Amino acid sequence: MRCWHCGQSFAAPSSGDIRCNACGAKLGMAAPAQSVMGVHGAAGPSVDLFEHDRNRLIEVPPLSSHQFAPVHFFYSAGQNAIGALLLLILGVAAIVASLAGAAGTSPPVLLGVCLLGVVLILGSVGLIWMKWREYADRVVHIDLCPHGLRWLRGAEFQMATWGEIARVHRGIHVTGSYEDKDRADVTTITFRWGEVLRLSSSLITEYTRFANTLQTCVEEENRRIAHSHRDPALGRALSAR
Repeated sequence: MRCWHCGQSFAAPSSGDIRCNACGAKLGMAAPAQSVMGVHGAAGPSVDLFEHDRNRLIEVPPLSSHQFAPVHFFYSAGQNAIGALLLLILGVAAIVASLAGAAGTSPPVLLGVCLLGVVLILGSVGLIWMKWREYADRVVHIDLCPHGLRWLRGAEFQMATWGEIARVHRGIHVTGSYEDKDRADVTTITFRWGEVLRLSSSLITEYTRFANTLQTCVEEENRRIAHSHRDPALGRALSAR
């Protein structure tokens, strides 16, 4: 097997993570030794077929390439930063007021104001932390190939054949207030080993082309798995294309 990141050849394991011995890039996950379930409970392709598709996935040029789109992300991050700053200011003000102890204010009230200030400060830290984690875990680059996906998520390279994708779901995700709603088309990819990859129309380039092509390829693979279960000869002919 050859690493599509550094080009070095290595022996792929029969189970577990597939990592390049030269650069350490994670290239996906070996299919289990037994066959996996296809659509409607049909037995899916064997590990040999997964490996065959994975070898082709490494070597062929992509159908399309998509990158992280930073404009919307940093706009959203700016809104989070403003909200975090306001929470921080209110939190500090509440703690200072409680420590000053206005005349005639009972200790329980002062303690409550102080705790409120702590909660507001923790809220501001939480907003920044969530956005940082989203940025660190972003999909930097993803390739749609004839036989599967290759992508860079954070600092980790991965790949998966169409047969290693359990399901694809596409829906609208709504965030923001009632007056200022932000709608994004989100594609959720669930892999057979349990990992989930979510890609938003606001975070990758040429999203519509990506989502439409992905759905088409996965549907064709599911049909191929169904045909191979009913007619092994036909399944092998379709997989050789």
